[in-house]
Amino acid sequence: MAILSKAMKHKLEYPAKRLTSGCLYSSVAHAVANLKFPFFSYDQSWNGENYSFQFDRSRGTVTFDKENDLIVAAFRDDTSSRLLDYPEYKAAWLFSEADERVRKIAESETLEYLYYAFGKVSMPAATTAMWSEGDAMYSPDDDAAFIVNGGEFIGIICAPPEELAEHWIEQYEFTEDELAAVDYLYKSKCDGVARLALKDIPLAIDKGSDGYAEFLTSLSELSMEIE
Repeated sequence: MAILSKAMKHKLEYPAKRLTSGCLYSSVAHAVANLKFPFFSYDQSWNGENYSFQFDRSRGTVTFDKENDLIVAAFRDDTSSRLLDYPEYKAAWLFSEADERVRKIAESETLEYLYYAFGKVSMPAATTAMWSEGDAMYSPDDDAAFIVNGGEFIGIICAPPEELAEHWIEQYEFTEDELAAVDYLYKSKCDGVARLALKDIPLAIDKGSDGYAEFLTSLSELSMEIE
């Protein structure tokens, strides 16, 4: 059965502003967590305007196109039955109900991070997607199908700020000092501060630790530098 038997468009419950703040906060939390869990450094990353993640059995990329004020995202759940429709199905078809600018961004940016090998055929493969129209997010799936087919992580990072913080406290076993460092760095990012002094971060950081380089790399992907 085809991924979507006919073109559809559903408004999701996640506003674009919360998605943006959730991606940034989660990225900062990940950077701080790298100080003690450097082997999980691949879980979240940025390449320019593209935010990518791996979570449990899913992965995805969210493109924040500032020039067009658009968010374009695609996700793949590696256990979704929708993968059975590939390679005949094309991931770009998930955006068939979006406008042309969204489709172009999806094909030139977002889907380039989701290549998958089907035998000898390597191609972008996604099992659900979403895009912004103003502050609203739309998908070819309704909320339930979106979560099941790769959007679970988005549901987590679009939670209210207190719930999101609690998620990362539990996930990364944050101490009070580590959480304070997350909050300080996140506020700095939101305030547009690009250069920070290590001594001003409210956390004792060992520059000789295995995770320090990963911490710096994660911050540099957010255009933040430690002096």
